[in-house]
Amino acid sequence: VYGTPYDPVYKDTVDESNVRNNTILTAPGLILIGVSWSWAVGLKLVRYQKHDPQDIAHILRLGYRLRNVQWTRRVLENWLLSMCAPMGYILCSPWQIQATRQKIRHAIQLA
Repeated sequence: VYGTPYDPVYKDTVDESNVRNNTILTAPGLILIGVSWSWAVGLKLVRYQKHDPQDIAHILRLGYRLRNVQWTRRVLENWLLSMCAPMGYILCSPWQIQATRQKIRHAIQLA
């Protein structure tokens, strides 16, 4: 609804499937849930400092091992566009898209 705050990361995180797959800790009055793989990769690509490249590479390796995903720049970019559309990647300037593609290629090389 227009004018209502919306947090796409939160919405995806509390999705029933994500809660089932990514609950880290459950205690009385507390449930700690990890974000989905796609949001983890998308947010880490934006920041891309310190351990982010290796973290992304670990997620990509998991995707390969568990789902046999053959990661390419195009496959990863399309995955993020479909799963993390609210990030507005499609609205980025050409130089921002190229910079992100370089980060994607780098992370894939590490995987």
